[in-house]
Amino acid sequence: MAVTVMLWGASVTHSYALQVRIQPQDTTQSNTQSNTPITVYPNPNGGKFMVSAPPEVIAEGTVLLSLYDLTGQQVQRAYLTPAHRTAYFDITSAPKGIYYLQARTSLHTYQVAVIVR
Repeated sequence: MAVTVMLWGASVTHSYALQVRIQPQDTTQSNTQSNTPITVYPNPNGGKFMVSAPPEVIAEGTVLLSLYDLTGQQVQRAYLTPAHRTAYFDITSAPKGIYYLQARTSLHTYQVAVIVR
């Protein structure tokens, strides 16, 4: 992907070409996990799905689940706790497509792609 950036000065216009390379994030240096213990079932789905986490994740504290569309708009959110280890989502009124589920604890942030067909 190439992006052109134009900067205008008082009397001179400069043109710069900027090359952008997108590559996977090294999760060994981050607390965002792509290999996640968070389970989304079924995935792909028709807009109704459940999300759960194993006890060791919930032991980190309440898990905030936030579902985002591709524009970054939050579609729905829920919580997992030791008493409620499964959350149910119903986004059948939302457009079909790819959504991103973020699961955040006090120690980690996990992300899962959710496909709605």
